[in-house]
Amino acid sequence: SIVLTIPAIIFGFWGVNVDGPFEKSSYGVFAVLIISVILSLICWFLLRRKTYL
Repeated sequence: SIVLTIPAIIFGFWGVNVDGPFEKSSYGVFAVLIISVILSLICWFLLRRKTYL
């Protein structure tokens, strides 16, 4: 659940009704998706390395 919290926070901040990064570009959803996947994988690797998982 810790690893899945990161994409939820990113998409939550990106979905707020204010101007945000990548909002007006055609590839914005994919950019945010890739960023959240990369950060989730980094978190997963760090937790795995410290034997929390």
